Amino acid sequence: MSTQEMPFPPRLIRASAGTGKTYQLSNRLIALLVAGEQPHRILATTFTKKAAAEIRERVFCRIAEAALEESQAAELSAAISHPNKGSKDFQSLLTSLAREQQRLAICTLDSFFIQIAKSFALELGLPLEWDLLDESAVRSFNEEALHRVIATKSSRMIPLIKLFAARAHTRSVYQTFREDMYSNMRLFRESNYAQWNWLRVKGGLPRVEVLRLLEELKEFQVPLTKAGKPDSRWKKAIADSVELYGTSSWESFLKKGLPSKILDDSMEYYKTPLPDELVHIMRPLIGHASAFVLRSLRRRTVASYFLF
Repeated sequence: MSTQEMPFPPRLIRASAGTGKTYQLSNRLIALLVAGEQPHRILATTFTKKAAAEIRERVFCRIAEAALEESQAAELSAAISHPNKGSKDFQSLLTSLAREQQRLAICTLDSFFIQIAKSFALELGLPLEWDLLDESAVRSFNEEALHRVIATKSSRMIPLIKLFAARAHTRSVYQTFREDMYSNMRLFRESNYAQWNWLRVKGGLPRVEVLRLLEELKEFQVPLTKAGKPDSRWKKAIADSVELYGTSSWESFLKKGLPSKILDDSMEYYKTPLPDELVHIMRPLIGHASAFVLRSLRRRTVASYFLF
């Protein structure tokens, strides 16, 4: 059969939003039904559930209106190029369509392809009862999984909980957990465990060596001011470093004062060059503190992997 001989030849409609595409599509669907086409032989697809629902509503509403009023029946008959169809005709159509409405496929492209795939589940190596989760369902499952992970109180999670507790100034630890999980989900899916556990950290200094270096640091002779007195700013910087070391505040030790000037290679404090003797004392202490920080980061990273 040629295109000209087909009762419903292919039609291309190019139109922007709000110009009547849904109206034209509902005309086409109603015309097919009026011509006697079976609902299960008709397929209308779109991109969103909202659009599919609007098309279905338009079809049923227009048929129902035509079934109630002769003027609406005449208007719809003209629109679908099926003259002489009255309210009784559309009443009959509405009745039969209501009985078979589930067989009228007005759906999204995704749901249509899912239906096809489900029909061939065994051939595709899929379980018989499978489905795709929508965004809300995925979020619900993630929430449940997160609750279970936190409830287990696994030792692997302790470093991560400590980190989130420190970050949770305006939010709960749970909220911080959740946001981190969602933001890193894609990274997790695109990686493997080895990529989360690649960091290797050298051991720190023996405790005796640390205590010796701290004593040397305390006794270090700070630069003098122009007045020939020990510079109070340097004295405070050394005292702060010793205090932070004593409380194992490794990150603060590395970020503040004298250690930070060694790490950023500026090698001066208040425009005074750092003496070689001081740098010689500080570098092993910096390495020791860095080992603790890196080990903590490694534990947090590995814990993040197991969070998923």
